[in-house]
Amino acid sequence: MVHFSTPRKLLIRFCLVVLIAALQPWLLSGSLPALLAQEANAEHIPVRLLIPSIGVDTVIESVGKTDAGEVGVPQDSKNAAWYNLGIAPGQPGNAVIAGHLDNKTGRAVFWRLRELKVDDTITVIDAGGSEHTFAVIEVAAYPYNQAPINKIFGFDLEHDLNLITCTGRWNSKTHTYSQRLVVYTRLIE
Repeated sequence: MVHFSTPRKLLIRFCLVVLIAALQPWLLSGSLPALLAQEANAEHIPVRLLIPSIGVDTVIESVGKTDAGEVGVPQDSKNAAWYNLGIAPGQPGNAVIAGHLDNKTGRAVFWRLRELKVDDTITVIDAGGSEHTFAVIEVAAYPYNQAPINKIFGFDLEHDLNLITCTGRWNSKTHTYSQRLVVYTRLIE
């Protein structure tokens, strides 16, 4: 049996094939989010993080990857750190802000992050003075090496902000905690 398609369906299929072929190198390399995000416009760079329900009002540092290929962390444990190889908060996709749980002398910026609940709000102020408010949609903890990297950092069509820190038990041999805590949020205004 021969299947005939309308010219419109053929055109749509052709466009999809061309699009997939064009994006294939980036899809395979995992760099599609960076390609789509391009470089953040200077006015979109996040500079302040506000989480009223847990008393956070802090500076946001800009970080990339470490020499070991891991996401950078803030130099000052009182600050948060925006992953600048991804998108800026408020843009389509998953923006990521990391923060320390504690330091050698006590609590750090994300000490109370685990207390956040669905619908709590988080506001990011960018260098242009715009405020982007997000609502918590999920809070999850993952074993250290089993965090869903694509869910946290990958591209999607929503305007999401994911906050990440350590949690669980401290391992003095590896100098890290046993889990990663991720707070998933979505832009509401």
